[in-house]
Amino acid sequence: MEILIVYRGIYPSHTASSKRLANYLKALHYEHHNPIVIPVFIKVKNNYLDFIYSFLIPVLGFFKILRNGGSISVVFVYGPGWIFKLAAVTASKILGKPVATELNEKPYSIHGEGRREKYLKHFRFLNRKCLENIVFPFFDGFLVISEPIVNYVRKLGKNTAVISKIPILVDIDFYQKMIEKPDCHIPYIINTAALNNHKDGIVNVFKAFARVVNSGINLHFYLTSRAAPRLLIDDINNIISINNLEKRVIFLNELDEDALLSYQAYCCMVVLNKVDTEQNRFNFATKLGEYMALGKPIITTSIGEVKHYLKDNVSCLYVDPSNEIEISDAIIRLLKDESLSSMIGDNGRTIAEKQFDVKSQSKRISDFFKRLISWDSMN
Repeated sequence: MEILIVYRGIYPSHTASSKRLANYLKALHYEHHNPIVIPVFIKVKNNYLDFIYSFLIPVLGFFKILRNGGSISVVFVYGPGWIFKLAAVTASKILGKPVATELNEKPYSIHGEGRREKYLKHFRFLNRKCLENIVFPFFDGFLVISEPIVNYVRKLGKNTAVISKIPILVDIDFYQKMIEKPDCHIPYIINTAALNNHKDGIVNVFKAFARVVNSGINLHFYLTSRAAPRLLIDDINNIISINNLEKRVIFLNELDEDALLSYQAYCCMVVLNKVDTEQNRFNFATKLGEYMALGKPIITTSIGEVKHYLKDNVSCLYVDPSNEIEISDAIIRLLKDESLSSMIGDNGRTIAEKQFDVKSQSKRISDFFKRLISWDSMN
């Protein structure tokens, strides 16, 4: 079975969506399918030109599908934007191919903190309605990441649409390989995502870290990105300054794959402080699977899909995302109780192997596409 995957963006890359797509490809290869990825993007450095060129992306995707889709079995659309999806589904219907898409978050639920996102939020309601009422009814199938999104698309897609829930995916084998320790201070926690307070409650993570250090505990905080809105950077810099954390908070340059894995593999724990937002209630943090595969103890919140997989004091420690004292107490508890830390890490790895590994999900992913083709042949 040949599957044409139309990806809105640069592939491969270090983004979470690109990594998830790579895991889909591995799963399909395990089941002896032949997926073909066509990245659709226009590379520009200016944010304003990027906004303008974004309207050309759907047109580019439309013609790429027509040019490459003649001999394939099914089209899989991967990427945001209702206009992009509409162009892709239109091209697929012209070719007479079944077409599916993936939803790893509720569409237009992201509340970015940058200037561009604040401008685009005024169009969020219109964009969502166009997607729900114009585009979704034409899709033959949906791969979704969480139960709330299953319920969401059932109400909006056509009655015959094939729906399959695939949780976060992780290549367990990749995270088991031996890698050298980075040249850094031990012990440390790490943040490998962009700085975000609305979604990830990063300010309270910094406050909790400061409280841990001020209690006399030796701990460092490494971050792979300093990119953030100015007000958020000011808040973080203020916490660092007041608590004299300049030598304990280290912002790394962009890391290659091996360096990133090294820093992940030798951290003492990870804090994923997911705030109660619409976005977090519908999606499922990809990073969670990576750290579980590494056997790292997890501190997180019981918001969204995670609560169906992780149990407090067994495979994670749940905290209130708005309570930096609770977060800091959880960090201290794991640092002081090695047996608890080890148990949580081991239990998390077991769950990742059974529930999130590419190999454990490959048949379900394959069956999804087979059902799409079977449904199409009957109609």
